[in-house]
This record gives sequence, C-alpha cells and structure tokens, in this order.
Amino acid sequence: MRKLIFGCVMLMLGVGTLQAQVQQLGQATIAASKGTHVLDNEFLKIIVNAGPEDQGRFAVETMGGDPDNANDDYQPLVFGRPIPWTSYTTVWVDGEAYVFGGLNHKLKKRNGTPVKYGEFVSQTTTDEGIVTEYKFGKIRVAQKLNFLRNISTKVKDSALISYDVANLDTASHRVGLRLMMDTKLGENDGAPFRIGAKAIVDEVEFKGAEIQDYWQTFDSLASPNVIAQGTLRGGGLTAPDRLMLSNWGTLADNPWEVTVVPGRSFVRQGELEKDTALALYWEPRALAPNQVAHYRTAYGLGGVTLAKGALSLGLTAPAEVYGNTQSPFMVVAYVSNTGGYDARDVDVSVDVGQAFGVVKGQAKAHFPLIPRGQTRQVMVYLMPMPGYFGVQKLQVDVSSTTLEPNRISRKIDLVAAPSLQASIQVPDMKVVTLNYYFDAVMTVTNTMSLPIDGVVAKIESSEFIQVPDFETLQKSVGRVWPHQPVKVNWKLRLKKMDKDLEIPVVGSVQSEVTPLQKVQGKIVLQEPQSDFKLRISTQNVAIGDYFYVDVAMRYVSLFSNWSGLIQFDPSQLVYVRWSPELWLENDNPGLSLMVEQDSLLLRGVRNLTPAVNRRMAKFHFRALKPGPVEVRFIDQKGIIQSVRLNVASSNRVLSGN
Repeated sequence: MRKLIFGCVMLMLGVGTLQAQVQQLGQATIAASKGTHVLDNEFLKIIVNAGPEDQGRFAVETMGGDPDNANDDYQPLVFGRPIPWTSYTTVWVDGEAYVFGGLNHKLKKRNGTPVKYGEFVSQTTTDEGIVTEYKFGKIRVAQKLNFLRNISTKVKDSALISYDVANLDTASHRVGLRLMMDTKLGENDGAPFRIGAKAIVDEVEFKGAEIQDYWQTFDSLASPNVIAQGTLRGGGLTAPDRLMLSNWGTLADNPWEVTVVPGRSFVRQGELEKDTALALYWEPRALAPNQVAHYRTAYGLGGVTLAKGALSLGLTAPAEVYGNTQSPFMVVAYVSNTGGYDARDVDVSVDVGQAFGVVKGQAKAHFPLIPRGQTRQVMVYLMPMPGYFGVQKLQVDVSSTTLEPNRISRKIDLVAAPSLQASIQVPDMKVVTLNYYFDAVMTVTNTMSLPIDGVVAKIESSEFIQVPDFETLQKSVGRVWPHQPVKVNWKLRLKKMDKDLEIPVVGSVQSEVTPLQKVQGKIVLQEPQSDFKLRISTQNVAIGDYFYVDVAMRYVSLFSNWSGLIQFDPSQLVYVRWSPELWLENDNPGLSLMVEQDSLLLRGVRNLTPAVNRRMAKFHFRALKPGPVEVRFIDQKGIIQSVRLNVASSNRVLSGN
C-alpha cells in the first residue's frame, strides 16, 4: 500500500552546504523531474512536489542505501511514488490550522472537510537544499530538505527536514507546527515502531519526557529489508512536544488535532492492511515581531550492527561521541528469536566496559519467554567516564535455555575534548566622537569532526565601551557545525574618550563541552579636533529686527585658553548682547568678551569634559539697513565660518536669498 516508517530523524551531525556534501559523499546531484524537484546522493533520494497541486509535499527513498544491505536499494521510506502527496505539514496560527503547500484534491474529496491553505511564495533549489516557502497572513514558513550526516553511520544517509517560521508582523502571534509523515519500509507497511524498550504495533501518543532520543523500525534482524531510524532529541534537533503513531487515514483526515485511541489498529478503517504514519507536534507558542522559530528533524537510514543466529542480535549507538560530553546517549540492543521454536529464560547483558557508565536503564535483562519470530529490546543511557578517549567497545551477550547463545559488539569513538576557535574583528582605526557606534564581529569555528552544542558568545563592557540597550552582552549561538564558521555581531558604543586611544575589545566563547576561551581585538580611536558650527536664528529679517548667531562646537575636546573672533559690518548690524551657556560661565573664571565696533573677541575659554554638539553662546544683533549681510567666525587656528541673511527695507520680509 504505502509506506516505510518515518526513519531517521538522525542526529544533525553536519548540515553543511551542498558543495561540502558533494565532497564528503562522493557525488550528490540535483535534478528537476516532471512535477518534482529531486536531490540525491549515493545513499538517499529526496523528492519534493513541484505543484501547483500538492506543492511542497515530499517523499524520501533509498538509492544505494546501506552498502552492507543489498535488500534496501531503491526502496521507499516515505510513500509518494512517483509524485508525493500523502505526507503534509500543518501550520497553526492563532487558533487556525493551515496545510502547508498546494491544494490537495484527493484529501479534500476523502474527508470532505474544508481545509485552509497558505499563499505560495517561492520554490527553489539552493545550497540549503530544496526550499519551498508559503505565507499564512503575516507568518512566513520556509520548508527546507537536504542531506544530513548520520551520527550512527557517519555518512549523509539521512534527510534533514527543516522549517523556519518567521513573524513578519508588528504584533505577536501564537504559532505551532505538525509534521505528518506517511511512512513505509519498502514493501512493508506494518513493521513495529521501536522506541526505547517498547515495540509499538498500534496507536499511541508520547509526550514530553516520554519521548526517547530516537526510535527505529525494521522487519527482521536476520534479513532486514530496510532499517530506519529517527532521532527526536539532541544534536541540534528540535525535540517535539508530542509524538503520535497512528494509521495514515486518521492523521490525514485531521490537519491538526486527533483524538487518540490507545490500542487502535494501524489498519485504516475499511481496509485490511496496516498503513502506518506518525505526527510530530510542536505546540503553539508566542512568536514575537520579527522573531524566527526553527524546527529541525531528520529521516533516513538506521545504523544497526547485526549478528545473525537463532537468537539474532542488533545493536545501535552513536558511532562517535565527545569524550567529555555531559549529555547521556542512548544505546539499544535487540534480541530477535529467528530460531525454529520459542526461546525460554533469555538473559541479555550489555557490557559497557570501563569507558562508560550507565545513567538510565538496566544493562542486564531477563525475558522468561521470547516466542518464535518475536523481538525484544533493551535500552540504556550511557555517559563516558572521565579520562577515556579513542575507540571503545560495547558488547551484548544473549543466552537461553533453549537456543544457542550469541554475541555482538559495536565500536564507539570517544573523540578528544572539542575546542572552539574564535576571533573578533573591529575597525582598525576611526576618527570618532563620543557616542560613536561601531561593529564588533566574533567569528566562531568548530575544527572538530562533530558539532558542538550550547555555544554561547559574550562581549565585555569596560570603562570605554558600552553595550547599548538594544544589544545584549551574551548571545546564544547554539550548535556550531564542523568547519562552518558562525559570525556573531554586536553594535557597541564608545562612552569615554581620550586622545588617540587604543581600546581593547574583549569577548569570550564557551559551550557545554568546551571551556571559556577569551578573544581580543583592538580599535585605535583617533580623537577628532574640536570644530565649530555657526547657526543663525533666521535668514530673513527687516530693518530694526533682532536675530542671533549661535556658536556651537560639533566636537569638544579637552582644551584651555581658547579664543574666537566674530566679525560683522557695523554699517549693517549693531551688536546688542550675548547669552553664554551655563557651562561656559561656570567653568571659565577667566572668560571675557571684548566688544569692538566691528568685532567680538571671546577669550579665556576652557573645556574640562569632552562632548558632542555643545553650544557655547548666542550673540544677538539688530539689523540697520537692507541688503545681504554676513557674520564671520574665526577660531584661533584661523578657520573661518560664516552665515548670511537678508535684511528687508520694511517689516515685509524679503523672500529668497
């Protein structure tokens, strides 16, 4: 009928650009077939509907699949050959559910329920993969599908499924997301979902802490058709709030909420065969103006080490882990009775050696009976013990009173303690004034083979540098992928100024697994010279009218015994009085103004505090005769500035210059 099983929500170990993927995978190709966009590599194929009907809906298939499994070549993982239509995503906005992508007439005819859709924006293939964008009012959603490096296999045999949800409005909105996938394992549409220590064969819902880090599905350990794995937590993925496993018809007919009936069969109503599907829910949350929410999950092949026998064994675990990680990781051992009769008194032992410690679950399990053809599983969460690095081994032993024992082992590489490289860039030199804003850019690089999570960057304030109110000292970077530099930007303000000052700009970066590392840049700030600006109260007066000339300093440095000269034509203007600013009067005991017939000489000025745009004084004049008039100002360096006005012959003010 339909499907495979939602496969590998794989730990997002290395998104990378498409070019980087090609280098690591050998050959990745992008193609546009009739009605679809296709992205494939040697392991996997991603198909996205090109619309307009069902636009954006996707399917996933294997190409060569697992190189060690000849049975999984060219098999569907998500139903949708040749053109995907059964899986879809729902965007929940302020109480309304909208189906992402183009109109689906098949579902409309099937359930007869009115369904709301968004407005198409674009569909492109870029370095981010196959990107489809829709708008739902002021909410813009970009769906991105690309390849992802699998933590269990260390190759890109998983599909990264991403949604970036942006609020383009000036008001907040409550937004949620549901991803429904019509899963299928090759020709098998009824293999159990294996989550932790449970095998799920009928409808169930998991919430919050009930959701394990990943799950797997396969039809047989002795000769598996396809093994799929899903990772739901950790590694930069966005853990869902709910996970629902049901039949496809139930989920497809209800774009958002579904009434869970525990134990309801995966068989669709009116049919005879199982038709599995799952839904990941990210519950509605407030999305502020200009805020972007990111939802990340993945889907693809599972990495399970197999040992055939009457009691067949499977063992799955990450292929590599940081030796100093503080995050436990999950290991699952499978025991499948593929012998000719029931297995009794089955004992399973997970030997973690000295390099690991069990922090959750039991390393030993006893099953009184495993019937012929059935599978049991054992789950443990492990943490690396201090001081252990390099390749370590996990081993699982199984014994029974009725069947031959078996053993399996799997290697985990405890990677050396990770490190982050960081640098900070600021302007080399600037002629600046107080309150000058400048950019500081920190570049954070992960040189390791694994991503580093929980990265935080921070900038330090000082007596010279201030972080404005619209900025924050500390910024969350999140996950930093291997060899993909991340830039963190700050806008900083200069709050104190000395002449030709060399100011250090200090930042730091750390993560969950890396220590605090400080970085420093420097900016050489050359103080500008004090300069002056003349402003006139009006450019048009009449004979007998009063006006003033305002003398201000655009930048005021530290100085003493400063003088300036104001010149004017005494036949056109007469000086009346001046109005010094308070700072000029209070801080200048030697201040004097010498009044001549055609000039005013200001002397004995000192400035104790640098400032920007500081007014000194107003000089008031009265107009004597009509015509153009000029007032000049000359500072002690001989720099001349002037202002001009027109004097009318009567109270009717002249227009123009």
